[in-house]
Amino acid sequence: RWRCRVNAAVVALKKLYGPTASELASGLPGIGSELQERCDDMSADPTPDACERLASSLDVARRHVLRLRERLLAERRKGKKNHES
Repeated sequence: RWRCRVNAAVVALKKLYGPTASELASGLPGIGSELQERCDDMSADPTPDACERLASSLDVARRHVLRLRERLLAERRKGKKNHES
């Protein structure tokens, strides 16, 4: 029973704090592949729809990288705080 409560607490904290920096970083190759695919589509058949899809994918990539940046900074601050204690 105790283990179930601990697992529930871990799940709740993960929802609160989100993925770790390493989890976010592990998603970068997939984002890169999607961007490459969109660029290839644009090169082969440049249409307004292809432009929109590429722009959308670029926006997703930008937000993901900024989220990774924030997580890296938060983890760095946490590391310094733990180091000072």
